[in-house]
Amino acid sequence: MPLQGHEIPALKAIIRPGVRIIHPSAPLLLSVLLLVWFSRAHAQDTQAQGSQLQPGQARSEAATAPWRTLLGWEGGNYFSYPYAILKVPLRASLDNGLGLKLGGDGLQYQFNARGSRISATAPGAEALVGYTVSGDIGTFGLSLRPQYRHTDYDHGFVSSHHYEDVGFKTEFSGTGHISPMMHMSVSASYTTVNEMYRLQLRPLLYGAINRIQVGPEAIFLGNPDFSRKQYGLALTGIPLTHGISLTAHAGYMHHLSLASGAVTEGAYFGVSLLIPIGGGSPPKGPENEAL
Repeated sequence: MPLQGHEIPALKAIIRPGVRIIHPSAPLLLSVLLLVWFSRAHAQDTQAQGSQLQPGQARSEAATAPWRTLLGWEGGNYFSYPYAILKVPLRASLDNGLGLKLGGDGLQYQFNARGSRISATAPGAEALVGYTVSGDIGTFGLSLRPQYRHTDYDHGFVSSHHYEDVGFKTEFSGTGHISPMMHMSVSASYTTVNEMYRLQLRPLLYGAINRIQVGPEAIFLGNPDFSRKQYGLALTGIPLTHGISLTAHAGYMHHLSLASGAVTEGAYFGVSLLIPIGGGSPPKGPENEAL
Protein backbone atom coordinates (compact mmCIF):
# COMPACT_ATOMS: atom_id res chain seq x y z
CA MET A 1 0.00 0.00 0.00
CA PRO A 2 1.55 3.37 -0.96
CA LEU A 3 2.09 6.10 1.55
CA GLN A 4 -0.49 8.81 1.95
CA GLY A 5 0.76 12.09 0.54
CA HIS A 6 1.68 13.74 -2.70
CA GLU A 7 4.15 12.58 -5.31
CA ILE A 8 6.88 14.94 -6.38
CA PRO A 9 6.58 15.14 -10.21
CA ALA A 10 10.26 15.83 -10.78
CA LEU A 11 11.19 12.59 -9.06
CA LYS A 12 8.89 10.23 -10.99
CA ALA A 13 11.71 9.35 -13.31
CA ILE A 14 13.87 7.92 -10.53
CA ILE A 15 11.28 6.61 -8.07
CA ARG A 16 9.54 3.35 -8.88
CA PRO A 17 5.87 3.83 -9.92
CA GLY A 18 3.44 3.29 -7.08
CA VAL A 19 5.94 4.32 -4.38
CA ARG A 20 5.42 7.73 -2.88
CA ILE A 21 7.69 9.95 -0.86
CA ILE A 22 6.76 10.45 2.78
CA HIS A 23 6.14 14.11 3.45
CA PRO A 24 7.70 16.05 6.37
CA SER A 25 5.59 15.91 9.50
CA ALA A 26 4.33 18.51 11.94
CA PRO A 27 7.08 17.87 14.55
CA LEU A 28 9.70 19.02 12.05
CA LEU A 29 7.82 22.21 11.24
CA LEU A 30 7.45 22.95 14.95
CA SER A 31 11.18 22.29 15.46
CA VAL A 32 12.06 24.69 12.65
CA LEU A 33 9.87 27.43 14.13
CA LEU A 34 11.39 26.94 17.58
CA LEU A 35 14.94 27.02 16.20
CA VAL A 36 14.28 30.17 14.17
CA TRP A 37 12.72 31.91 17.18
CA PHE A 38 15.51 30.80 19.51
CA SER A 39 18.21 31.83 17.03
CA ARG A 40 16.71 35.29 16.48
CA ALA A 41 16.36 35.81 20.23
CA HIS A 42 20.01 34.84 20.77
CA ALA A 43 21.23 37.10 17.98
CA GLN A 44 19.29 40.06 19.37
CA ASP A 45 20.51 39.37 22.91
CA THR A 46 24.12 39.04 21.77
CA GLN A 47 23.91 42.31 19.87
CA ALA A 48 22.41 44.06 22.88
CA GLN A 49 25.12 42.72 25.19
CA GLY A 50 27.82 43.81 22.78
CA SER A 51 26.54 47.36 22.68
CA GLN A 52 26.77 47.58 26.49
CA LEU A 53 30.46 46.66 26.69
CA GLN A 54 32.96 49.34 27.56
CA PRO A 55 35.93 50.02 25.24
CA GLY A 56 38.55 47.31 25.76
CA GLN A 57 36.09 44.99 27.49
CA ALA A 58 35.83 41.60 25.79
CA ARG A 59 33.15 38.96 26.06
CA SER A 60 34.05 35.35 26.77
CA GLU A 61 35.08 33.22 23.78
CA ALA A 62 32.10 30.91 24.13
CA ALA A 63 29.67 33.85 24.30
CA THR A 64 30.98 35.37 21.07
CA ALA A 65 31.58 32.13 19.12
CA PRO A 66 29.14 31.65 16.24
CA TRP A 67 26.21 29.28 16.48
CA ARG A 68 25.07 27.05 13.61
CA THR A 69 21.68 25.89 12.38
CA LEU A 70 21.31 22.86 10.11
CA LEU A 71 18.07 22.26 8.20
CA GLY A 72 17.74 19.25 5.92
CA TRP A 73 15.82 16.35 4.47
CA GLU A 74 16.86 12.90 3.29
CA GLY A 75 14.47 10.50 1.63
CA GLY A 76 13.62 8.02 -1.07
CA ASN A 77 11.59 4.83 -1.43
CA TYR A 78 10.07 3.85 1.94
CA PHE A 79 12.05 6.39 3.98
CA SER A 80 11.88 10.08 4.93
CA TYR A 81 13.98 12.00 7.42
CA PRO A 82 13.40 15.79 7.71
CA TYR A 83 15.40 17.41 10.50
CA ALA A 84 16.34 20.70 12.16
CA ILE A 85 19.40 21.16 14.40
CA LEU A 86 20.80 24.04 16.45
CA LYS A 87 24.45 23.90 17.62
CA VAL A 88 25.59 26.13 20.47
CA PRO A 89 29.14 26.44 21.87
CA LEU A 90 29.33 25.96 25.65
CA ARG A 91 33.10 26.37 26.00
CA ALA A 92 35.51 27.76 23.37
CA SER A 93 34.01 27.11 19.90
CA LEU A 94 32.09 24.46 18.00
CA ASP A 95 35.32 23.34 16.28
CA ASN A 96 37.45 23.19 19.43
CA GLY A 97 35.58 22.72 22.66
CA LEU A 98 32.38 21.73 24.39
CA GLY A 99 29.11 22.17 22.52
CA LEU A 100 25.36 21.64 22.82
CA LYS A 101 23.24 20.24 19.99
CA LEU A 102 19.44 20.57 20.05
CA GLY A 103 17.51 18.74 17.34
CA GLY A 104 14.12 17.57 16.17
CA ASP A 105 13.05 15.38 13.25
CA GLY A 106 10.06 13.70 11.59
CA LEU A 107 11.40 10.22 10.82
CA GLN A 108 9.07 8.00 8.77
CA TYR A 109 9.72 4.66 7.10
CA GLN A 110 7.97 1.60 5.64
CA PHE A 111 8.56 -2.15 5.64
CA ASN A 112 6.70 -5.30 4.63
CA ALA A 113 5.29 -7.60 7.31
CA ARG A 114 2.40 -10.09 7.52
CA GLY A 115 1.52 -9.55 3.87
CA SER A 116 1.06 -5.77 4.23
CA ARG A 117 3.08 -2.62 3.75
CA ILE A 118 3.51 -1.14 7.24
CA SER A 119 4.09 2.59 7.68
CA ALA A 120 5.90 3.78 10.80
CA THR A 121 6.05 7.36 12.07
CA ALA A 122 8.74 8.07 14.64
CA PRO A 123 9.22 11.80 15.41
CA GLY A 124 12.11 12.54 17.72
CA ALA A 125 13.85 15.21 19.77
CA GLU A 126 17.28 15.24 21.39
CA ALA A 127 19.75 17.33 23.38
CA LEU A 128 23.41 16.45 22.89
CA VAL A 129 26.54 17.46 24.75
CA GLY A 130 29.77 16.70 22.95
CA TYR A 131 33.42 17.63 22.61
CA THR A 132 35.20 18.46 19.36
CA VAL A 133 38.91 18.85 18.63
CA SER A 134 40.47 20.28 15.46
CA GLY A 135 44.00 20.25 14.12
CA ASP A 136 46.01 20.13 10.93
CA ILE A 137 45.07 16.51 10.30
CA GLY A 138 41.33 17.02 10.74
CA THR A 139 38.37 17.51 13.06
CA PHE A 140 36.87 14.86 15.35
CA GLY A 141 33.92 14.91 17.73
CA LEU A 142 32.26 12.53 20.20
CA SER A 143 28.94 13.11 21.94
CA LEU A 144 26.29 11.52 24.14
CA ARG A 145 22.73 12.66 24.58
CA PRO A 146 19.28 11.73 25.83
CA GLN A 147 16.80 11.18 23.00
CA TYR A 148 13.02 10.97 22.76
CA ARG A 149 11.38 9.10 19.88
CA HIS A 150 7.87 7.66 19.74
CA THR A 151 7.12 5.04 17.07
CA ASP A 152 3.59 4.35 15.79
CA TYR A 153 2.54 1.78 13.15
CA ASP A 154 -0.54 1.66 10.95
CA HIS A 155 -2.75 -1.40 10.14
CA GLY A 156 -2.78 -2.21 13.85
CA PHE A 157 0.70 -3.67 13.56
CA VAL A 158 2.51 -4.43 16.83
CA SER A 159 6.26 -4.88 16.61
CA SER A 160 7.87 -7.82 18.34
CA HIS A 161 10.59 -5.36 19.35
CA HIS A 162 9.45 -3.12 22.20
CA TYR A 163 10.84 0.36 21.69
CA GLU A 164 11.16 2.69 24.66
CA ASP A 165 10.31 6.34 23.99
CA VAL A 166 13.30 7.68 25.93
CA GLY A 167 16.88 6.49 25.70
CA PHE A 168 20.42 7.53 24.83
CA LYS A 169 22.28 8.17 21.62
CA THR A 170 26.02 8.12 20.98
CA GLU A 171 27.58 9.81 17.98
CA PHE A 172 31.02 10.13 16.41
CA SER A 173 32.03 12.33 13.48
CA GLY A 174 35.35 13.12 11.91
CA THR A 175 37.09 14.57 8.90
CA GLY A 176 40.66 13.80 7.88
CA HIS A 177 42.77 15.86 5.50
CA ILE A 178 44.84 13.62 3.23
CA SER A 179 46.20 16.65 1.36
CA PRO A 180 45.09 20.29 0.85
CA MET A 181 42.70 19.08 -1.87
CA MET A 182 41.81 15.55 -0.69
CA HIS A 183 39.76 14.69 2.39
CA MET A 184 37.71 11.92 3.95
CA SER A 185 34.84 11.98 6.44
CA VAL A 186 32.89 9.54 8.59
CA SER A 187 29.91 9.80 10.93
CA ALA A 188 28.37 7.03 13.02
CA SER A 189 25.57 6.91 15.55
CA TYR A 190 23.49 4.45 17.55
CA THR A 191 20.41 5.07 19.67
CA THR A 192 18.79 2.77 22.21
CA VAL A 193 15.34 4.31 21.64
CA ASN A 194 14.43 2.35 18.49
CA GLU A 195 17.77 0.56 18.11
CA MET A 196 18.57 2.68 15.06
CA TYR A 197 22.11 2.72 13.70
CA ARG A 198 23.62 4.85 10.94
CA LEU A 199 27.07 4.87 9.36
CA GLN A 200 28.00 7.40 6.68
CA LEU A 201 31.34 7.19 4.85
CA ARG A 202 32.77 9.65 2.38
CA PRO A 203 36.16 8.06 1.69
CA LEU A 204 37.46 10.63 -0.76
CA LEU A 205 36.26 14.21 -1.11
CA TYR A 206 38.05 16.41 -3.62
CA GLY A 207 38.21 20.18 -3.09
CA ALA A 208 39.78 22.86 -0.94
CA ILE A 209 39.09 22.99 2.81
CA ASN A 210 35.94 25.03 3.57
CA ARG A 211 35.09 25.10 -0.15
CA ILE A 212 33.06 22.95 -2.53
CA GLN A 213 34.02 19.28 -2.25
CA VAL A 214 32.74 16.32 -4.26
CA GLY A 215 33.14 12.58 -3.82
CA PRO A 216 31.47 9.17 -3.36
CA GLU A 217 29.55 8.17 -0.24
CA ALA A 218 28.10 5.05 1.35
CA ILE A 219 25.37 5.06 4.02
CA PHE A 220 24.21 2.08 6.08
CA LEU A 221 21.24 2.45 8.41
CA GLY A 222 18.46 0.44 9.95
CA ASN A 223 16.89 -1.11 13.04
CA PRO A 224 15.06 -4.41 13.76
CA ASP A 225 12.34 -3.42 11.23
CA PHE A 226 14.47 -2.64 8.16
CA SER A 227 17.98 -2.36 6.75
CA ARG A 228 19.13 0.10 4.06
CA LYS A 229 22.29 0.41 2.02
CA GLN A 230 22.88 3.59 0.01
CA TYR A 231 25.67 4.32 -2.47
CA GLY A 232 25.94 7.66 -4.19
CA LEU A 233 27.68 10.98 -4.76
CA ALA A 234 27.94 13.93 -2.37
CA LEU A 235 28.53 17.60 -3.14
CA THR A 236 29.30 19.65 -0.03
CA GLY A 237 30.07 23.27 0.85
CA ILE A 238 28.11 24.89 -2.00
CA PRO A 239 28.12 28.63 -1.13
CA LEU A 240 24.82 30.50 -1.26
CA THR A 241 24.61 33.84 0.56
CA HIS A 242 25.49 35.38 3.95
CA GLY A 243 27.70 32.42 4.84
CA ILE A 244 24.94 29.86 4.15
CA SER A 245 26.12 26.69 2.40
CA LEU A 246 24.32 23.78 0.78
CA THR A 247 25.08 20.06 0.75
CA ALA A 248 23.39 17.69 -1.71
CA HIS A 249 23.76 13.93 -2.12
CA ALA A 250 21.96 11.26 -4.15
CA GLY A 251 22.36 7.73 -5.43
CA TYR A 252 21.15 4.13 -5.34
CA MET A 253 19.47 2.49 -2.35
CA HIS A 254 18.76 -1.13 -1.35
CA HIS A 255 15.95 -1.53 1.20
CA LEU A 256 15.35 -4.82 3.05
CA SER A 257 12.26 -5.47 5.21
CA LEU A 258 13.62 -7.76 7.89
CA ALA A 259 10.26 -9.26 8.92
CA SER A 260 9.39 -10.52 5.44
CA GLY A 261 12.70 -10.51 3.59
CA ALA A 262 11.22 -8.30 0.85
CA VAL A 263 13.77 -6.22 -1.06
CA THR A 264 13.16 -2.88 -2.76
CA GLU A 265 15.62 -0.95 -4.89
CA GLY A 266 15.44 2.66 -5.98
CA ALA A 267 16.96 6.09 -5.46
CA TYR A 268 17.71 8.24 -2.45
CA PHE A 269 18.49 11.93 -2.24
CA GLY A 270 19.02 14.60 0.37
CA VAL A 271 19.78 18.28 0.87
CA SER A 272 20.84 20.32 3.88
CA LEU A 273 21.45 24.00 4.61
CA LEU A 274 24.13 25.13 7.04
CA ILE A 275 23.24 28.56 8.43
CA PRO A 276 25.83 30.34 10.64
CA ILE A 277 24.54 32.65 13.37
CA GLY A 278 26.79 35.43 14.59
CA GLY A 279 29.39 35.34 11.78
CA GLY A 280 32.68 33.51 12.07
CA SER A 281 34.50 31.16 9.72
CA PRO A 282 32.97 28.04 8.08
CA PRO A 283 33.14 24.81 10.12
CA LYS A 284 36.46 22.97 10.03
CA GLY A 285 34.81 19.55 9.96
CA PRO A 286 31.62 17.90 8.70
CA GLU A 287 28.26 19.01 9.98
CA ASN A 288 26.87 15.68 11.11
CA GLU A 289 23.66 14.64 9.37
CA ALA A 290 23.28 11.39 11.30
CA LEU A 291 19.93 10.22 12.61
